[in-house]
Amino acid sequence: MEILLMMGEYQGHFLSDLTLKVCSVTITVSTITVIFSKTAEVAESMGYIVIDTNERSLDCATSKKRKLFKYDLS
Repeated sequence: MEILLMMGEYQGHFLSDLTLKVCSVTITVSTITVIFSKTAEVAESMGYIVIDTNERSLDCATSKKRKLFKYDLS
């Protein structure tokens, strides 16, 4: 099946990017949705952050500076 589409420069950028792989195409009465995937390079982390939430506080801990931040939400 071939469908002629009008598209702008922004949409054309994705279709011409050879690093993107088309995963699926969904066609409805009013839209065409194209799902892409791309392999990302793995980068070494700069550290970690942990966030814990509950009804009364937001607690954050960092691995790099080894600090704990507590925010009172009550």
